[in-house]
Amino acid sequence: TITARAVSPLGVLETVESRALRYAPGMSLKYTDEISAHPGVFGDGEWLGSVIDSRDSAALGFLRHSTLSFPYCLKTYGRALVVGSGTGTELQFTLSQGVASVTGIEQNGALLDLLERQYGDSMHTARPAGVRVVVSEARSFLARSTESFDLIIVPILEGYISSASGAHALFENYLFTVEAFRTMLDRLSDDGILVVHGWATSPPRGSVKTIALLVEAMRQQGTSDPSRSLAGIRSWGTFSFLAKKQPLTGDEIASVKTYSRQNGFDLIYLPGITEEEANRYHRVERPLLYEAAVSILGANPGRFFDDYLFDTRPPTDDRPYFSHFVGWKSLPRL
Repeated sequence: TITARAVSPLGVLETVESRALRYAPGMSLKYTDEISAHPGVFGDGEWLGSVIDSRDSAALGFLRHSTLSFPYCLKTYGRALVVGSGTGTELQFTLSQGVASVTGIEQNGALLDLLERQYGDSMHTARPAGVRVVVSEARSFLARSTESFDLIIVPILEGYISSASGAHALFENYLFTVEAFRTMLDRLSDDGILVVHGWATSPPRGSVKTIALLVEAMRQQGTSDPSRSLAGIRSWGTFSFLAKKQPLTGDEIASVKTYSRQNGFDLIYLPGITEEEANRYHRVERPLLYEAAVSILGANPGRFFDDYLFDTRPPTDDRPYFSHFVGWKSLPRL
């Protein structure tokens, strides 16, 4: 049932309720408890996220068994920034993980108004203590802000169907460029972490381009050896990468291995990882993501980009087309 509708310059927004509407991106296949039904929000017919009652402490519990919980296996954080807060689930989950202060950036103010009007005090729009939501375009906020954060999260920002179908191939995206990622790294505290979540596709495309983006941004930002500061995991349908300004410690590397083993998530990359460690649970014929990470972090990433089936070179502000993957040279092979 469509329960509310709003129109803004950014499109038509609709809230939808159904007893069968369950959303659990990146869920561990080891999770056996119930996943509750929650209202959902669509923008121009594309999924934007579910709306979870902020008063229901158990409602967010299942997310602890998804790839969204990846950064919290390392440590607790004082200040976090969610770049694209959407319906507020990531904000609420971040707060539930012991983060003292959470800032969310949301470009579409009409979305916040709709949620406030439709769900009132029960949802994240009630602004629980410790949460601040800023209506702004992400790059604009990052350029103006002088704050530093211990954790910056880029959540899954598009529906799976659009991601897999290439619907956004001709759309520019100034959040997923080298310059944007450099700015986010600059906004981290000295021991801060940048986390990027996304949909996994086969053969890998967006996940490979995300690795390239993070590595190039770290190199330009001054990280001497990005191979010591990057970690990545994948589930059956999502991937998550984290980048540190400082090298990952031995304890942090051990924590990532324990976390992935307990949840049945595959390692994509971790300092010191071997190929045998990268393809254990969601088995694929070849660990292409591991191979891509090793090649991009190596001495000659250009050769990898030239040879790979898809165009996965890191986008820049001059060519901000993150979702464009197909080049003319690939057409015969495709």
